[in-house]
Amino acid sequence: MRRIFATIALLVAAAMPAAALESGDFSGGVTAASDSIIRVLSGEQLPDVRSPAQVAQRLAQNNDVATPATADFPALSGRVVDDAGILDAGTREQLRGKLAALEARSGTQLVVATVKSLRGNSIEEYANRLFRRWQLGQKGTNNGVLLLYAPAERKIRIEVGYGLEGTLTDAITKFIIANAITPRFKANDFSGGMTRGVDDIIKLLSGDEKIRRKATPSAPSWFTSIDPGVLFFLLPIAFFIISGAVMGGLKLIHELLVSWGWAKPRPRTIGTPSAGK
Repeated sequence: MRRIFATIALLVAAAMPAAALESGDFSGGVTAASDSIIRVLSGEQLPDVRSPAQVAQRLAQNNDVATPATADFPALSGRVVDDAGILDAGTREQLRGKLAALEARSGTQLVVATVKSLRGNSIEEYANRLFRRWQLGQKGTNNGVLLLYAPAERKIRIEVGYGLEGTLTDAITKFIIANAITPRFKANDFSGGMTRGVDDIIKLLSGDEKIRRKATPSAPSWFTSIDPGVLFFLLPIAFFIISGAVMGGLKLIHELLVSWGWAKPRPRTIGTPSAGK
């Protein structure tokens, strides 16, 4: 009985939001959930209820469509979605293998995508919407990553789930784009750019600190941040001030030593007698 109630709860959670969010048909969602409950109570075999990430992974492995296409977004057909058609078959296969190994090892779901157009959106907005539509990452951990390129607008974006924002920071993703991907894209080496970008993301997620150190250099000191012209003007002034302070300090120390009897006072020169006197 406990299993039946747990299954009913899962069916309601799976059927209702899908119908409401995808088509806005709330009545249809209620009907579908009710039919599922009746079938369970009648003793029919329970359907396969899985998380979005599990469904996406299973369908991607079978080359099916995990999330169907819309007017704005391509279908999530696998770990590599080359909707713009800029990657060769060999590169797509190599990337799939790397992404599958990453997910099997750490649970992180990294997807590479190219789109024909951003359809008037900024790359940030489009990537965020596509990321949420494809529901990348594991439920509860939000450990998904989307590497997106729109060749028509020449825009690149690495969208990161909340669970990985502390690892793949904005500074690091911008560094990877600027140093690993963009130079190769400018040479029309799209396969090489995507591959290098994926390699750097995987290295960072695997604990490689070299990229992190390069992407987040130490802040410059106040001395190196001063304008050279201002520095040239200030150095002589600072020299005279420091010299005066040192001489004054030495004089004060000598006077203290004299008062304590530890030093002789300096002889005072009143005047030099003239010759013949």
